Amino acid sequence: MDLLTRPAVPGTSTAEPKPIRILLVENNHEEALMLRAFAVDAGEDLIDVEWTDYLTEGLELLNADEFDVLLLSLSLYEGSETLSKIREQADGIPLILLGRQKDEFKALQAIQGGAQDFLQLDHLDGFNFIHSLRYAMERQQIMHTMERSRTIERYLAYYDTLTKLPNRHLFHDRLIQSIAYARRNDTCVAILFIDLDGFKQVNDNMGHSAGDLLLMSFADRLKGCIRESETASRFGGDEFSVVLSDIEGEHDAAVVAQRILESCKYPHMIADQECLIGSSIGISVFPSDGTNAEILIRNADTAMYLAKQDGGHQYLFYTPSIINGVPEEPAHEKNIRKALENEELLLYFQPQLDLRTGKIISLEALVRWRHPNYGIISPDQFIPAAEKSGLIVPIGEYVLRRACEQNKKWQERGFPAVRIAVNLSMRQLKHRNLLMQVNEVLAQTEMDPHFLGLEITENSAIHRCDETVHLLESLKNRGIQISIDDFGIGYSSLSYLKRLPVQILKIDRSFVVNMTRDSEDVAIIRAIIAMAHSLGIRVTAEGVESGEQLTILRSLGCDAIQGYHFSRPVSADIIEGLLHRFC
Repeated sequence: MDLLTRPAVPGTSTAEPKPIRILLVENNHEEALMLRAFAVDAGEDLIDVEWTDYLTEGLELLNADEFDVLLLSLSLYEGSETLSKIREQADGIPLILLGRQKDEFKALQAIQGGAQDFLQLDHLDGFNFIHSLRYAMERQQIMHTMERSRTIERYLAYYDTLTKLPNRHLFHDRLIQSIAYARRNDTCVAILFIDLDGFKQVNDNMGHSAGDLLLMSFADRLKGCIRESETASRFGGDEFSVVLSDIEGEHDAAVVAQRILESCKYPHMIADQECLIGSSIGISVFPSDGTNAEILIRNADTAMYLAKQDGGHQYLFYTPSIINGVPEEPAHEKNIRKALENEELLLYFQPQLDLRTGKIISLEALVRWRHPNYGIISPDQFIPAAEKSGLIVPIGEYVLRRACEQNKKWQERGFPAVRIAVNLSMRQLKHRNLLMQVNEVLAQTEMDPHFLGLEITENSAIHRCDETVHLLESLKNRGIQISIDDFGIGYSSLSYLKRLPVQILKIDRSFVVNMTRDSEDVAIIRAIIAMAHSLGIRVTAEGVESGEQLTILRSLGCDAIQGYHFSRPVSADIIEGLLHRFC
């Protein structure tokens, strides 16, 4: 790369780079001529210098025109007041101070106040001058990306990126506040748990993009059913929740629940098709159904489940007597244990495609349950129960072993060698024998560690961070690739990301699905990619379902994609055909 090439901004073309525009404010004419000579030597088409020897005129030029770098003589620098004036005229422009070795202390104070760099003119040559310009611009871009990342982090901590509703964390906080207010004022609080009836059929028949559009449409209607002072949130998946604060009792909650049911009578227009869905609502009320947030949530969830089991599209208040009516789910602990013993679990694989070469670079192993009575059960229906019971640890070991065995078989049969990626849960990361398990599986399957990838979520990565870092470093040193999965919906913290030995960052699909309609999601993805690349981390986008999404991601500098646009999760037999064609 040419030393004077502008720092690449994801999503912009670099075919015709514009010259770097410098504003030089220097009252020593000899030194100004020297710096301009350095710029001329570098090439007039690469550097454009505007020179003035007055600070006031320089500030006017900053206000009237756009510059990439400001070079300012220390003899014209008047402390923090000068920095404030520069920020007022052009906030964000990198400032490089010019002076002699004797000015070093004054320059250090300016750098502590916000200046980017100090050039000592005593020993300056053309190469160091050009290098300093580029360094200042790159550093400014990274600082801007980090600041945006902190803004994104604050937003993602409390809001659902798809529906823009509060997430379960903010819902929980507001529920606690509402309970405290009700205690002081002797009023009631109600929470409504809402599950969409028929949502799975929309997802299966029309695809996840249509499902996401439906969730967004329902969220808009839900907001119209409550007062501005009340909280509607997306609790997860197709589940929503509402906090009704400062109410008199069950009647107020019933009115809102009925309003939500009425709103479901009208179809949602999704991809030029009418989608009619209902909703099952469970309601619990403080203080009669519980005196803290956890009990109220659990009881509303129980009531919602029974409302759905009883035909759906209705609301049901929690009462202690309904508990005995809850039937056993397929994902009961004893049934999951039996599935492991009977080897009813099987693996599907979803490819990840390199956007530069168009080739498959990895296969994510995804577990399914082939239930003898219920057929194929998706992981979201039994993995939460497995996490809660601790059975996720033997399930994780089972998936790891089967994935490595399958990859080794493909290699022995002459298929192109690609990496197999396996998800690790938080419980597995906490398990003291994880490293030994991985080493044992690799030894028994005789698979090269370089063809194994392990994917962890943000939340599991930061739990007991020091221990996690040590474990991941041990795995990475063996040649295993480490990825952060679903990035953006957890803490999205740059400080944690810098500490973790991560090679791949996977952007959560909730950002990708709306990027063709929402410029904010494009901006978030651009910032994440820039941040990751500045740390030497490759980026994969999940949930890519259209050519338009693919085009935007390629323009933003994304490295790889995964999603239905290329392939949904498929069996090992179908993967073999894809390996022949795309490797």
